[in-house]
Amino acid sequence: MPAGELEIVLRLVRGGDAENLARLSAQLGFPITKERAESRLRDVAGAPDHAVILAECGGRVAGLVELRRVRLVTSWRQVEVVALVVDEEFRGRGIGSLLLAEAERWAHDLRCGKIRVRSDNAREFAHALYRKSGFEPARTETMFEKQLEVRPKARGFVPTSIIAKGGPASGRGSVARSAVRVAMAALLVVDGFLRAGPGAVSGLGALLSPELEWAPGALEILGGLALASGWRPRRPQAARAD
Repeated sequence: MPAGELEIVLRLVRGGDAENLARLSAQLGFPITKERAESRLRDVAGAPDHAVILAECGGRVAGLVELRRVRLVTSWRQVEVVALVVDEEFRGRGIGSLLLAEAERWAHDLRCGKIRVRSDNAREFAHALYRKSGFEPARTETMFEKQLEVRPKARGFVPTSIIAKGGPASGRGSVARSAVRVAMAALLVVDGFLRAGPGAVSGLGALLSPELEWAPGALEILGGLALASGWRPRRPQAARAD
């Protein structure tokens, strides 16, 4: 894709892009250090609902778009453009339009019914780009924010919100349930080996032919292994209308 005499290449962000992210974030009006950019990249690495796409022009990182998929109960799932910035040196070459087009393709792949972006009223140049790309103003609103004190990292942290308490990896209840499941699985496996051993006949095995006397013990062993791994039979899913 030509940009003047240079070619534009789009790619996903990598761990070594922290310095470029910090530079572009500062141009967007949100200065961060390279170290902070590295930390944030680690936080979002592999997240299925998040993406950062970079535009390279002549081998240099010239712009980025940061996206997130929003899945809500009260609205159709959508992709939100969290940040869009093109390096001052490369503006006016169509890079922003290419990044927005790639964002739209991702939304299409995710079967999202909407793509949206929030933009400050002072960014008139950005508004023109969005309109050119097919975006339309939805409404005028006031955004409220409240600064919070970030809690320090601690090993013995106890969640305080019902959301964190209800998470699959939080609370003592889930640990206790896991321990009970593993103990029961171990008992099943041991008992299964005893039943399936030479000369051992279970109550059910006595009703079977000699060739199948080992079957109840084997089933008990398999059940114990399945319980230990947390395996559950999959329920049939109804077809979704959306």
